[in-house]
Amino acid sequence: MGWGSGEPHPATHATRGRRHQQSTEVAAFAVTIAVHLPLNHALKAARSPDRISDLAQVREAFDEAKWVRWNVVRTIATTAAFGCLAWSLVVQGRLSA
Repeated sequence: MGWGSGEPHPATHATRGRRHQQSTEVAAFAVTIAVHLPLNHALKAARSPDRISDLAQVREAFDEAKWVRWNVVRTIATTAAFGCLAWSLVVQGRLSA
């Protein structure tokens, strides 16, 4: 079976893998900008822990469950990006499977 038999060239698969990798990286970056940075800035605005009179209230306002939930999304996206990059390298023959 060669490329003339209707199969796409391996470079086509590699290009798709790189595109998927870039898309998932953008998704992870978007989660960081849209979710994590505002939460982190809110924590920073609460001042240093030794100057906070009610740590429980600051922690409750932080919405830790939201941060963890979106951190899982970001972790899955970056893992998928790495997988797509590795697959594109395998397809191009730069990495052995």
